[in-house]
Amino acid sequence: MPKRVNATCRLFDLYNIFCDVVTVWRTKEKDENVKNKNGFPEIYLPHVTILQHGSMIYTNNLYKVFENEYIKGEGCYQDLLSSSETPYGTEYTYVVYENHLSKKFGFVVRFNLPDHLIVCDCKKYSESDIFCSHCLRIFNVHYVPKVPYQYILK
Repeated sequence: MPKRVNATCRLFDLYNIFCDVVTVWRTKEKDENVKNKNGFPEIYLPHVTILQHGSMIYTNNLYKVFENEYIKGEGCYQDLLSSSETPYGTEYTYVVYENHLSKKFGFVVRFNLPDHLIVCDCKKYSESDIFCSHCLRIFNVHYVPKVPYQYILK
């Protein structure tokens, strides 16, 4: 849009340019929706059930981000800091390190069984609605086979 707009552009012309840009965006979005409805993405690790489930609930583009985070999480290392009984189940607190060779910096992940509530200090999920590698690592440790229902957006 900046290429089409200059300092002497009239308001009416600006409006028409804006409408053209929005039309292009909507066309791209419609094409992406058709692409997502017509098939599931290719799964890099087809034997992993949480990835199979993720391929069914995410769009193709979001699934690729989810899969990359899962693969990144496979290289992480976790230390159990504590586990405690709560009225809602057992809460585990882990430190997850992205590099198992160097434990200089890690993220604290809190995980609650049996409802699978999980919170990571990196805050990726709260910012992008995609699980971080740290959370996916803890899901893997606890054999969580699917993305918990409370994290599936409508």
